[in-house]
Amino acid sequence: MPHKVMHMLRLGEKAVFILIVMLSIFGPLSTDMYLSGLPEMIDYFGTNETVISITLYGFMVFMAVGCLVLGPISDKYGRRPVLIFSMAVYIFGSIGCCLTSNIWVMILFRIIQAVGGGGAIALSVALIKDYFVGDKLGKALSLTAVIGVLGPILAPIIGTILIETVDWQATFWAPALVSLICLIIAFMLPGDIPTERFSGSVAGSLKSMFGIFGNRDFFSFMVLVCIFILPFMAYLAVSSYIYQDMFGVSAGAYSLFLAASMIIGIVCMTVFQKFIGRLGNRVTLWILLCVGAMDTILIPTVGSINEYLFMLSMVPAIFLITTFRSFGYNILLNQRDYSSGSVSSVLNFTTFMLGFVGMMIGSMPWGNFIYGITFCAGISSVIFFAIWAYTVKKGTTVRGIDGVSRDS
Repeated sequence: MPHKVMHMLRLGEKAVFILIVMLSIFGPLSTDMYLSGLPEMIDYFGTNETVISITLYGFMVFMAVGCLVLGPISDKYGRRPVLIFSMAVYIFGSIGCCLTSNIWVMILFRIIQAVGGGGAIALSVALIKDYFVGDKLGKALSLTAVIGVLGPILAPIIGTILIETVDWQATFWAPALVSLICLIIAFMLPGDIPTERFSGSVAGSLKSMFGIFGNRDFFSFMVLVCIFILPFMAYLAVSSYIYQDMFGVSAGAYSLFLAASMIIGIVCMTVFQKFIGRLGNRVTLWILLCVGAMDTILIPTVGSINEYLFMLSMVPAIFLITTFRSFGYNILLNQRDYSSGSVSSVLNFTTFMLGFVGMMIGSMPWGNFIYGITFCAGISSVIFFAIWAYTVKKGTTVRGIDGVSRDS
């Protein structure tokens, strides 16, 4: 790479890192910030809970679609034009949500907003691979993992403040402002990122993404890496009912318990990362499996006793999802067979859809919502064990897993 380009990459590293951080929060900004305003929105639009829920679930589906499509397109046309397009679409959709008084038009603008948000999420991971290597790559992925955990906690708090001090529309103006800042930074990105482009057609770039789904070894390891999003999202979906209705804590105390579980889990992840290099990837994966199996036992037993023990029983689940986000994503992004935009899209799509499944399972009428989280933890551990045991026995073409990887 020419010296001038290398200098430009180093010069823009901090700004790009800020951009990546902002792009990483588009999910919770779009799905969690406005939740406390739903009753007010029902009155404003003159609708009901069933219709207003389409603004959430419809958004999640089309955000996943946007993520799946725009990442591979950025491998062909570059990150800058696709990110500019994504941010412009997101801003347009956000403003439309603020100005309409018709619920069905609102849903349409949420779909438009979702497509742009999907591009933001896909490109956040792709840009990490474009700009960082080695230890910096791992650190960047770790930070986005932390943001991915803290975002769903902070977004509803910020949203509640905005709704109480302004109105529900403020929860759409605020993300529009964030996307405007991202749009400005996007114009400053080098036009040659990524330096290695997909040379075929747009259809070919999308087809390459489906080739990832068709690679059994890659897909299996990706599911292994993403599967523990199930209990984490189930926890987020029903934690308020468990803490407040089951254990009788106040709304303020609930926020503290939720934050405490997240912070302890993140601290555990940070400490464990210092040992991964010494343990090796194979031993690390066995340890993570044991943590998942242990948590499946802890949640319904120890976690059912009181709010403090329940909070501690959820720490392993948070530890797992943050560790896999940095450790597992690092391995998958370094596979030389695929472009980072396509890998990022598939990774985020899989994570997003599994998370959606986790929320649905956790929210089912279990009688005791702790059982729903336990089911998600148990099924995640079983799937993880099945995939990992098969991988150890047969080997894998996924590079970077010591003692298990083999030539394709």
